[in-house]
Amino acid sequence: MLKRVIARMDVKGEHLVKGLQLEGLRKIGDPLEFAEKYYLDGADEVVIVDVVASLYSRANLYNIISYITSNLRIPVTVVGGIKNMDDAKKVFSSGADKVGINSAATRNVEFLQQIANLYGAQAVVSSIEAKYLQEKNEWYLFTESGRNNSGISLPVWLSKLQDLEIGEVLITSVDRDGMKTGPDLNLIKKARDMVPNPLLYSGGISTLNQLEEAMLCDIDGVLLGSSLHYGIMTIQKSKRHLVGLGYPIRVTELL
Repeated sequence: MLKRVIARMDVKGEHLVKGLQLEGLRKIGDPLEFAEKYYLDGADEVVIVDVVASLYSRANLYNIISYITSNLRIPVTVVGGIKNMDDAKKVFSSGADKVGINSAATRNVEFLQQIANLYGAQAVVSSIEAKYLQEKNEWYLFTESGRNNSGISLPVWLSKLQDLEIGEVLITSVDRDGMKTGPDLNLIKKARDMVPNPLLYSGGISTLNQLEEAMLCDIDGVLLGSSLHYGIMTIQKSKRHLVGLGYPIRVTELL
């Protein structure tokens, strides 16, 4: 299976934004311009995270999805604010290939299976915002863009996923998000040990060495956000580095 380098774009209304540990969001620019830039640079996918979906109109989100899927030949996953089947249908109708479910799934894990039954397992992603709680010596699932503790530990949640037919798991380290301090390798390894599905990781990667560290944990893809938006890394250089290490990578655009 090919390893993937994926552009993560957090959006708030009509703006691309980025924060630290999912908080303190700052406007960066037009998400359509950044999506085209990452597409031309060879991104395997774009993951759009609607970070305040419950507080703002979804109209701009649907326009962004529609533009990207109509003009760029790149798969799109949408995460955030998908609370029921009607929300999922609207996202798919806008052109998205996959939906990532976090908050709603913690309240009803069967929601993931319901979407899979209608659209196929490949269209469903369990999106996990994991935060380490020192007093519990464990990672817990947080919801509403890292604001609320669901009370569900990571091992308990991953054990539930094993009974479902879903496409993949996306795990975001809340502690490392936007910090550029490297991936949470212990978190990745714990998830990898329990997840039979393809596993994607997001959080803290800002150098090629850090990218390599994450991939050595046998993940299937990595999401890059801040490091791309601020020009610290590029999709092309990241993929070339992984190719040089012997990883199977889609390199058509790079030749």
